[in-house]
Amino acid sequence: MMLFTFLVFILFLIAVCLALKNKAIFPVAFCGAFAAALVCAFRTFFLFAHRVVPFSFSENFAFLLIRQSLLPLILLYGLFFLISRDSAEFKIEMSLPLTSAFYMVYLPYCIISSAEGLYSAFALFVKPLMYIAMLYQVWFSIKETKRWLGEKKIVYAALYALAALVYLLVPAMVEAMYMINTRFIFTLLCAVPYCLLPLVFYFFKEVKMKSNNVVNAIA
Repeated sequence: MMLFTFLVFILFLIAVCLALKNKAIFPVAFCGAFAAALVCAFRTFFLFAHRVVPFSFSENFAFLLIRQSLLPLILLYGLFFLISRDSAEFKIEMSLPLTSAFYMVYLPYCIISSAEGLYSAFALFVKPLMYIAMLYQVWFSIKETKRWLGEKKIVYAALYALAALVYLLVPAMVEAMYMINTRFIFTLLCAVPYCLLPLVFYFFKEVKMKSNNVVNAIA
């Protein structure tokens, strides 16, 4: 039953590689997967994995947000930006394959080792899709924030920064609701638009690029 969880991240990483078309993706993705393996090994050998799940939205939300969203991404982005000597544009571009490869290993480990509804439909199918949406939208929002800051359009930059923050918060929020026995249909109503919105952004981005190419070709 874990097959979907593994495959969906592998397929997403392949799609990212095909879209970015940069050979530097492969060592970056390897570093992300290797970092996840080290983190999982550390948690297995040195931390107590089992957690008694409290009937508290705020406690579960804080735990999930820190352990599965904020801390991994902050450490990954931080270390990558410190270690890499490439340009800021390259670092931002490569951060998506880096985080995708990391979560390809880390999220299945979190699902397997947790007591929060192991092998439930939410954990196996909804949660992986939400984290993929989170990774893409955070990456896209950071790119757009930098672009608008470069053009000195602070309002647009602030809106995209806010979008990145919201997308970091929602997966933990939805799962915390699920953990306190919120109806599954309600969690789906929250998760489905959350997962679809990045596809809308991607679609309009592709349409805009193709329109610009047509205009440039005519000119």
